[in-house]
Amino acid sequence: MRTKVFAVIGFVLLLYLLAVVGSVSGSGGTYTVNTTGDWDDGFCEPLPGGDCTLREALDKANSDGGGSTITFNIPLTDTGYAVSGITGTWTISLTTSLPCLAEGGTIISGTTQALFIGGDPNVDGPEIEISGASAPGTYLLCIDSADNVVHGLVINASPGYGIWIGMPDATSNTVSGNYIGTDAAGASKLGNALDGIMIVGGAHDNVIGGQTPEQRNV
Repeated sequence: MRTKVFAVIGFVLLLYLLAVVGSVSGSGGTYTVNTTGDWDDGFCEPLPGGDCTLREALDKANSDGGGSTITFNIPLTDTGYAVSGITGTWTISLTTSLPCLAEGGTIISGTTQALFIGGDPNVDGPEIEISGASAPGTYLLCIDSADNVVHGLVINASPGYGIWIGMPDATSNTVSGNYIGTDAAGASKLGNALDGIMIVGGAHDNVIGGQTPEQRNV
């Protein structure tokens, strides 16, 4: 019940963020991640004929000329479903760092998975887990531009940083409602080797967390 309430609240927050980001970033695309795979064949397509990985969605968002939205609708039959032993979770096991958010105005919302899939949500936290246990690299997710939102994800086990926010252009970004350095239940530590969130290189005016329960990071 708690997750359903948070999912609805998260969706309302997503609509608000879409309005705010859309007003400053122009019109980009909406890309729906439908697999926990980590390849990039240059396409971001719907099932059953195609597929769209998170890596492919990020590449599309970085090249479509405006603020974009990345949502999740991964089926229960996906091989990454509940591999962590936690019901209602999908684990994206990275093989290397994800592309940096370079264009600006992109929203990544893990709360959309519960809304799309309907039943079987994670009652203890976010549904989408991004794991760096098999990923060499400095970070899992990187933000180099302005007005991006990273919301409702589990980010853990990075060999370096969970989220890297760098460069002077990385301003007015929001990182909220995430479990960082824990499992998808928020019960066990799966730490990122260096820092969960690192802000460097002149990045400024970024918001980490918020004042309401659905905005706060664990």
